[in-house]
Amino acid sequence: MGGSRTKLIKLAQFCAHLRKAGVECRLVRDDAVYRAFPSRRPADWFSTRSKFKKLASRYGPDFVLADRPGHFARAAAAEGLPLLIYLKGDWWAERSADRQTLYRSPHMRAALWQWQRIGRECFAKARAVLAVSEYLARIASRRCPGMTVVPSYIGVETGGWDSGSVELRHPCVGMVQSAVLHSKTQGMLAIEEAVRKMPRVTFYWAGDGPFRESVLERLGKYPNFAWLGPLDYRTEYKKFMRSIDAYCLPTGLDMLPASLLEAQLASKPVVASAVCGVPECLVDGKTGFLVKEGASWHEKISRVLQDEKLRGSMGREGRRFVLRNYSMEARAAAFAAQLRKL
Repeated sequence: MGGSRTKLIKLAQFCAHLRKAGVECRLVRDDAVYRAFPSRRPADWFSTRSKFKKLASRYGPDFVLADRPGHFARAAAAEGLPLLIYLKGDWWAERSADRQTLYRSPHMRAALWQWQRIGRECFAKARAVLAVSEYLARIASRRCPGMTVVPSYIGVETGGWDSGSVELRHPCVGMVQSAVLHSKTQGMLAIEEAVRKMPRVTFYWAGDGPFRESVLERLGKYPNFAWLGPLDYRTEYKKFMRSIDAYCLPTGLDMLPASLLEAQLASKPVVASAVCGVPECLVDGKTGFLVKEGASWHEKISRVLQDEKLRGSMGREGRRFVLRNYSMEARAAAFAAQLRKL
């Protein structure tokens, strides 16, 4: 299993559950094994697949799982190994957005062209695409006709959500999301009405990325909006989730947001955009509320914060919902069964 740097913690947790389910697995950081052009380091452009070949020769894997269609996945395909691509987002829509935002200069366009070329090659040679949600599986099936596409999410770790806290101003709403994708970040701005109309409620945003300033320019002017920067997953993230009164996910693009599931594990009611795969992550009206485009965030958030009984009920139901449907233990067992079919 080759994972990107930011996903190693969760992939390591998943590997532990896979072993319990009878699947032998090894996890490596993908770019430590193989990277090439368009890496930002010119020295990488002349690297070979020697590390990957040694790794494959040592373990003789039945499958190679890559959590993104990049150099590691391409190396597996080049060596003739059965490649599984773990697809976490709409790769095609994201590349289109890149062309319109971050990748506009000539050298960045050249890099993007190469990344797209590598990605298309990986999808063409993969044994299967494992999509994190039913919604994303439908997109991948349309984009890769004839390819085996399986909805397959690694789940969330269910332990450690019942202790620890941080000091916050109450009542408060928490948001944990990156500002890396333009369309996703733009969705955050929909919450401005609620921030403006609820001056006594503090809205905490944890996250960062190249589009951070576009968020702070609009929302940072309100005294009840606080930007925390990125949170360390091991030491700060769970405590933050335990301390908020409600969790919000205003987003323009999300396939299966782990933060939404983890907020429910922390027994918090959730309010989220009704886009993409988000509706699969909660039970509308029971574990939280979905907000359709153009609808009022203020109304839904106010309803949750003003009704303590409703918060408690949604928190309990949300935790049960995630434990039943999205625990890593259950997902690892299902994944092991999928491997046997593949």
